[in-house]
Amino acid sequence: MLPESLKTLLQDHLKKVKALHDRDLADGWGRVQMPTALDRKYPNAPTDWRWQWVFPQENRWINPQTKEQGRHHCDESFVQKSVRATMKYMVVVERNASGYGAYVPDLPGCVAAGESRDEVLRLIKEAIEFHIESLEGNGEPVPQPSSVSEFIEVTPA
Repeated sequence: MLPESLKTLLQDHLKKVKALHDRDLADGWGRVQMPTALDRKYPNAPTDWRWQWVFPQENRWINPQTKEQGRHHCDESFVQKSVRATMKYMVVVERNASGYGAYVPDLPGCVAAGESRDEVLRLIKEAIEFHIESLEGNGEPVPQPSSVSEFIEVTPA
């Protein structure tokens, strides 16, 4: 399921990809490579918008034999970095006797400490980025942000 926060970003991205595909078609290209059986069964499929990559390469490929051009999908790390850039994690900031501490409930072990609130927020941002890079580097899944916060007013007895 796609997080609601990404819906508009993905719709905008698809409009740009569709415009790119339309330009490629106008230039006489705009094809994706299809498995042979599908190529024969659906001869127009390689140029059909529904078969195009959601995250195409920036540059077109060129078949050295036929000189035909098209686009492959971009490397998955590019997509991961783009999606990660839109993630918003809830951070809990606590004041203590020596300054401030911060942690991210959705990223166990992701913590920071600083003398001021501004410092701890800067440090926890760096910690989140490092934590995510480490997870990706180890081939581990990156938890999606899911924590939310609310303030509850209570009256002591």
